[in-house]
Formats: sequence, C-alpha cells, structure tokens
Amino acid sequence: MIRTVQVRRRPENGHAAGCSSTIVARLLGARGAPKSPDYSLRELTRPTLGGLETASRILADAIERDKTILIVGDFDADGATGTALAVRGLRGLGARNVQWRMPDRVRHGYGLGPKLAEECLVLKPDVLVTVDQGISSHAGIERVRAAGVEVIVTDHHLPGLRLPDASAIVNPNCPGDPYPSRHLAGVGVMFYVLAALRGELRRRGRSTNFRLDALLDLVALGTVADLVQLDENNRRMVYQGLKRIRAHRCAPGIVALLEVAGRNLSHITAADLGFIAGPRLNAAGRLDDISVGIRCLLADDADTAMQLAGELDRFNRERQSLQAEMTEKAIELADAVTAKLERMPGGLCLYAPDWHPGVVGLVASRICEKTQRPVVAFADQPRLSAFQQAFDEHVARFKYPADEVLSDGELPARELTLETALAISDAGPWGQGWEEPLFDGRFTVLDRRVVGGSHLKLSLEAHGGGPVIEAIAFRAGDLCHQEITSPLHVTYRLEINRWRGNTTPQLNIQHLVEAITSS
Repeated sequence: MIRTVQVRRRPENGHAAGCSSTIVARLLGARGAPKSPDYSLRELTRPTLGGLETASRILADAIERDKTILIVGDFDADGATGTALAVRGLRGLGARNVQWRMPDRVRHGYGLGPKLAEECLVLKPDVLVTVDQGISSHAGIERVRAAGVEVIVTDHHLPGLRLPDASAIVNPNCPGDPYPSRHLAGVGVMFYVLAALRGELRRRGRSTNFRLDALLDLVALGTVADLVQLDENNRRMVYQGLKRIRAHRCAPGIVALLEVAGRNLSHITAADLGFIAGPRLNAAGRLDDISVGIRCLLADDADTAMQLAGELDRFNRERQSLQAEMTEKAIELADAVTAKLERMPGGLCLYAPDWHPGVVGLVASRICEKTQRPVVAFADQPRLSAFQQAFDEHVARFKYPADEVLSDGELPARELTLETALAISDAGPWGQGWEEPLFDGRFTVLDRRVVGGSHLKLSLEAHGGGPVIEAIAFRAGDLCHQEITSPLHVTYRLEINRWRGNTTPQLNIQHLVEAITSS
C-alpha cells in the first residue's frame, strides 16, 4: 500500500555543530538542534517529578518492613516493559515480596477497574503500584484504598478534571507539575520512580549497588513502542538502551524477541524496537494474555526467554493474518459507503460482527492511512447507529487538505552511499517527534520485480545519472506490472541493507510524489 502525496520540503534551519557529516548537520539543524546531542547518562533529567518523594517513601518503608508490593500494568508494550522494569528494579533494590498482575483486555477493560481491583485484593498486597495506567481509575483505586492498601499511581496519560484518591501520583502531565520532560512513556515514569527510591534508600543508609542503567533496555523498548514524542531526554534513554542491546547487555527476553524475528543484535535500531519487538509484545495483549510478554521480559535464562518469544511470535503471525482479513473486509465496507454517497465522506464508521476486538484499532489505522480520513472500527454494536450519526455530524465540519508529507529535500546522487546511510543511522535514535529523515528525488527505473509475495524491488538510477541503487517498496507489489511515469518521483529513506554478509545502501520507498508544494 503506497500513497500518492504532495511534498513540502522542510525549511533549512542552519547546521548543527559538532557533526562529522554535513548531511547529518543539516538534518539536525532542520530539527532545531544547534549542536550534536549529548546522549550520555550524566545528562539525564533529574528525578524531580511531583509525587516522587511520597512514592519513594512508601516503597522504601515497604522494602524495610518486607511488605508485599503488587505491580499492576497495562496490556500493551509500554505496560509490559514498565511492569517488568518495576519488578526487576524493586527486586534489585532489595524488595523480597514483589508480585505483578495484568488486566485482560476483554474481561477487565482498560485500567484498574473494580473487577480487577477485587482480584488484586485476593493477593493481599500492602502496596499496589500502577504502571502506565491508573490516572482515571477512580472506582478501582477507591476500592483498594478502602481495604487499607497504599496505592501509588505511575502513569503518563492526561488526567481528567479530578485526580484519583491515591496515596501518591507520579505523572508528568498532572496539572502544576513543572517537570521539563513531559513526554515520558509509562516505562519512563517508572524508571524515575526507581531512581527516586534508590536515592531514598541511600539516605536511609541502605546499601544499594544495583545499577538502574542496566534496565534502560526495557525503557528503550517501551518508549519507542508507545510512540511517545522522542524529546531529548527520551532519545537519551533510548540511545543508552539500544547501546546495551547491541552489546548483548540486556534482558534475555529482549534478545529473544529480536532474534526470533531474525534480527542481528549488533545492528539494532529504534525502528526494530518499534516494528519488530513491540508488535510481538502487543500481539499477546491483543489476542491472548499480555502476561506471556511479561514472563518473557522477566526470564533470566535464554532457553525460557526463547520459548516465550516463540509464543509471542506465533501470536503476532496470527494477529497479522486476522488483521489482513479484517482490513480486506473494511476496504469493502469503505468502498460500499463511498459508492453509495458518490463521494469520499468526512469520516468512516465501520463494523463487522466477526471482527476481533483486539485488532480493530489496527484496522482503523490502515483504512485511515488509505483514505486520509478519520476512521472508527467496531467489534461490537452497542448504539452503533447513534454513534455513527454523531460521528458523521462531527467530521462533516472539517475540511481536509491535500495529502502532504514533509521532506528533507533531495540528496545528490553522490550522497546515495553506504557512508551517508551509516551517518544518518548513527545520528539516531529517530522516532516520534524526531522524524527519521525522509528525502524525495527523481529516478529512472532500470528493473522491477515482486519479492516476498507483495513487496516491490527496484533497481534505480538518479535522474541525470549516477550509480545504480537498489530500492524496496513494502506492500507495493501491485505496481510491478502497472505503467510508471519516468522519471519516477518518490519519497524515500536512505537505509542500510544487510543481506547474506553484504552491506549496501538501499532506498526504502515511502510515497509516490504528485507535486512539490511551497513551504
């Protein structure tokens, strides 16, 4: 699936100082960086979040008195990594009675609801800590606190008008909290709770030699997978986590999640965390039980981790198959709506009785990408007609601009090299809010073929001459036998292709370009 778009080129904003590559200096400057970022640990933002002092005191008391601490996470990759981080970190800091519990997407729904709260109380915790959820769980927290249990909410989602009645709340998005890094993922918030706890234990004279930086592999995975904005502090933690993964100094479960997908740890990037490891964790929460992912991340031996990663990989393949079937049906439904209206509606509200509730969000995302319209997909139809009417009335108010993407401009043919691709990769991590460089250019197509069943492989030459370079356009195999304009104008990412011992530059084609628009 490849879209035709209009391109607006990113304005240049000077060159970042301290870069060995002119191209990278320009890319960083265009993203507002005056100099090459310092990703060393000494530059991490200090643990000054509101609520940390109270939370660390409660947890330190629990450790000193051998109380039971129960971690309750969320059923996505951020919740899974945050829960594993909390368990590993608390145990490393001396807690001997740490348990964990995860909600089920279907039975419990999101957050610490009353039903999950009752099940948690059966475990008789003294302290309950939420991870990546809890800021809207008023009823569940009220029930747990009524039973005499201390509740610490660690979350990053926007709070409502009223905060829950927890013993402590740690959330960078709480009103009035001046914390400078407001884009922490749930796993990042939990990392700072552990940092504050270590400081509290040291103030009490307890020996705490446990290295918190050893947990940054989990922070990196959860941060990238949750698509939070990669501000400089988040990029710093992701950079350090990737550094540890590449050196095999990480949880066996993360090694297994990447190796089961055929990835070489020495060359792992943030994209591998977001598109390879993250979806395998998420697949368990979508189709079965996220607890499989937690056990994988908590495994201390390679064999157990690989066995559990294999289960997660099977869940992911099942998710992919379900998603493909549901997306095909959703396209049919969308086409039927458009045909009936004889125009593209302002938005689409889609439903099929056999759709899986854990996958409808992904299907909606695919149809949104295809139609460039807001899409809601349902796996159930309580008040569907009423919702659809209200949805149609709301989206009808909006005017939709042309499908436009932001490009970093053209790369000269002489820069389409392995050296440039390596320099761009090394300048990462790239991600949400710190977009990976996207270029546009015109090329002559020398050869094209379908690979992997549905992907388009091309041999290209820069328009005007230059070396031949290979390119790949994922899920665009249908273009192989269609007429293509020459020169072919596309957007692309310059990547490194490692295959059978060879390392070469490769263009990853993202869009067909219709026109260049003014900045």
